[in-house]
Amino acid sequence: MLGYYYSLTGLVTKGFGLGNKLGFPTANIALDPNYFLPRHGVYFVGVTFEGQDYFGMASLGYHPTVNEVNLPLLEVNIFDFDKDIYHKALNVRFIKFLRPEEKLPTLESLIAKIKEDRANCDRLIKEGDF
Repeated sequence: MLGYYYSLTGLVTKGFGLGNKLGFPTANIALDPNYFLPRHGVYFVGVTFEGQDYFGMASLGYHPTVNEVNLPLLEVNIFDFDKDIYHKALNVRFIKFLRPEEKLPTLESLIAKIKEDRANCDRLIKEGDF
């Protein structure tokens, strides 16, 4: 309805490091409390860093499975990306909502769900369905 994807720009901050341990490194974006945030959950996203565009997947919410937080956090796994971006700005475009945030019973189930999310993103990229 906007005619463009809703986006947020923020600085990459240090997180818990769990994404790296799970095999899906994430950039944690510091959210301005004045931002209007979309629905909490997992998204297929576009990311712009230093004029270069990438695809990725993002989780917006409270980390209900591990290390639950009090304020919403945006974590972005950028596909085919390996740069040091701490304290640098990223623009994240919310292209497609994949699923709501949910508390999963184990780390193994979380990893399986993240792999499913990645497969859905890969399908969207391949089909151009966005």
